[in-house]
Amino acid sequence: MKQIKALNEIAQQRGQTLAQMAIAWVLNNGRMTTVLIGASIADQVVACWCY
Repeated sequence: MKQIKALNEIAQQRGQTLAQMAIAWVLNNGRMTTVLIGASIADQVVACWCY
């Protein structure tokens, strides 16, 4: 939990949610070839793509 809280603070400083920062990190990682995200409602996916 300590690490998650620290990452969340970084995300907030960047003007992002933790989920948005995580997706940005994955998309900018050249070694990733596939990204699967889990969302229970469409609004969660839309919220991640606003940045």
